[in-house]
Amino acid sequence: MTGKKLKDGSIHIEMNAKEWSLFRALLGYYDPQLSSANSDVSCPIVGIEADTSIGTDPILEDATQWLSDMKEDHEKALHKRLARWLVKWDERKDEAQDVGTIELPPEEVEGLLQILNYLRMKHWRLLGSPDMNLKKSDDWSEEQLPSVHVMGLCALFQSILLQILYPPNS
Repeated sequence: MTGKKLKDGSIHIEMNAKEWSLFRALLGYYDPQLSSANSDVSCPIVGIEADTSIGTDPILEDATQWLSDMKEDHEKALHKRLARWLVKWDERKDEAQDVGTIELPPEEVEGLLQILNYLRMKHWRLLGSPDMNLKKSDDWSEEQLPSVHVMGLCALFQSILLQILYPPNS
């Protein structure tokens, strides 16, 4: 996977068929509705339970509903972007060179980075939130390996995108 940042802030990405296959499979894991990756976001102070003895606060209920609606809208927009990226690559694929390209505007690059980070966190939590610096390759069970691979691929694609956005020599 290679790419370059264009003057308008968008990026141009080229992937060969193997990279695209990995990228597409990785994005296939994205489904925020089925994950509990953000399940603890509702209470940022761990160990503090909500006090329900005072009744419900209509302002808090409205705010909670608004946040829920915003999250749903954001997830729908990310799914639409994801579908558009998959179609764009298929349309621009050069069979002779075995390479496809995508051009993403800055806000879509941010969305892709969010999806990759979401996937990385989801699979890290599925593994029990381990300290990855202390784990060795033979510490993982066969059932855990898909999550380990997803985390590694997400990190790889994130680092490539960040290098395109912020080249080391700039």
